[in-house]
Amino acid sequence: MAASYKVPPKFDETRPYECWKNEVNIWTRVTELDKKKQALAVALGLEGRAREMAMEIPAEDLDSDNGMATLLAKLDNVFLKEEKDRAYEAYSYFDGITKSSSVTMADYIIDFEQRYNRMKKYNMTLPDAVLAFKLLDTACLDEKNRQLALTACTELTFSSMKSALKRIFGGKTTGSSNGIQVNQDVAFFTEQRSQARGKPNRTLQSGQPKQPLPGTNPLDKYEVVKVDIPLLLSKTSLKKAGTILDMEKDSAVMFKQSIPLEFTSSGHYCVDIRDRDTKKDQAEEKVLTVTDNMSPDEKRKILLKLHKQFGHASADRIQRLIHSSGNKDKECFTILQQIVYDCEICQKYKRTKPKPAVGLPMASEYNETVAVDLHELEPGVWYLHIIDHFTRFSAGNIVKTKKSSEIVNSFIHTWISVHGAPQKLYSDNGGEFNNQEIRDMAENFNIETRSTAGYSPWSNGLLERHNQTLTEIILKVKRENGCDWDTALDWALMAKNSMLNVHGYSPYQLVFGQNPNLPSVLVDKLPALEGTTAHKTSQQM
Repeated sequence: MAASYKVPPKFDETRPYECWKNEVNIWTRVTELDKKKQALAVALGLEGRAREMAMEIPAEDLDSDNGMATLLAKLDNVFLKEEKDRAYEAYSYFDGITKSSSVTMADYIIDFEQRYNRMKKYNMTLPDAVLAFKLLDTACLDEKNRQLALTACTELTFSSMKSALKRIFGGKTTGSSNGIQVNQDVAFFTEQRSQARGKPNRTLQSGQPKQPLPGTNPLDKYEVVKVDIPLLLSKTSLKKAGTILDMEKDSAVMFKQSIPLEFTSSGHYCVDIRDRDTKKDQAEEKVLTVTDNMSPDEKRKILLKLHKQFGHASADRIQRLIHSSGNKDKECFTILQQIVYDCEICQKYKRTKPKPAVGLPMASEYNETVAVDLHELEPGVWYLHIIDHFTRFSAGNIVKTKKSSEIVNSFIHTWISVHGAPQKLYSDNGGEFNNQEIRDMAENFNIETRSTAGYSPWSNGLLERHNQTLTEIILKVKRENGCDWDTALDWALMAKNSMLNVHGYSPYQLVFGQNPNLPSVLVDKLPALEGTTAHKTSQQM
């Protein structure tokens, strides 16, 4: 028997007014009540403020063909908010979504889509990838389950993330368990090696595992093949081992002994079968220290490493760095001077000391005055050097032309996108800086432009002096490592900004409030640009 729909939808002030109004419009199309009686039925079903507003309308006006329009117009004056208020309410309603523990994942996704569709009505949409991350972030998953969802998500889209969450968690209740019998194959990983190009080498080495599974005899001889696949144990082997997987404790019981499980980068369980002594040797790294008990040769080895790490810095600067770390060894400075004197690269690019010049400071705070200049490295290759006058923090970018458009783009990308717009921009009077595009950019970012007089580089002496320092480091790094200009510039900027300056702090520390994470400075390894990774070592075997 079909329903009569004589009772109108109930109005609830806790729900959006627009939703109730849409339900009433649907109800008027399906109800058997006479059109003149519909407004009366809705008015009698109201409660609270809505009922009080409806009772102010004469019954004769409600008992007419236009009675429903009259009633809704009266209610709109109180409950229908302005467009911007409704849009903000829809946004707040969507932004405040979070999944509670009592709600299933399937119901949570339905609620998420309803809230987002309501926000879309006001032309507020999110990029597909951002929406996918929003769905994952508000699902209140722990780190392990979040990684599992990201692994199951085949594409960075909302539909793929929704499908992954439904497949893993939708409609299911989770609970703890001391042990879960494994019914599927479990990955058992050994060290992975990259696929060789051309014809692969079928065998790199052979032997017996150094660490057999607990309670078993050593496995048969094995062969290491250059492929990117894990070593898998069959279901039969797992059953023979009596394998029980405990997901709560991230461990497995094999041959009645507990084995800790690790995770791959994809979030899968794996067992490390490398020798324990080998792993211990790989994990422990000798920290670089200079002590009085060391021989001069040992000190020289460590100081030579620091000299190269910081772009062939002078003995004075390395000594200040060591002294600031608490090392008071007086012999270090003598060894450093000898290292610099014996360094062919330092001697080749050594410059005479300029005469000191005195000038008033142009800045009293960070990003107040920024100076820019172009310096040529070779024909057709320049680097744009940008320096903050107060902190001496340098930034730069390789440019292939002196076009004003490229200078503007490089300045915005290299400086403004990271540090924000400075108050003043100081440059020479060259055509690459004294042009309308530079002035338009400065006007858009509210930057005051200043330029030096023609053919007077001493007017911008701080930048010119740091140009010399930066160029020396770039040429030394490129000569020693054979890298390209971009890599040499990036390395030189890192080295220069990491060293102490006249304020007693490095420019990096003055800008960001902490020292940078310098690669392999405190461990007994080659400098970062000369180091050999484990991947390259395995390819050479």
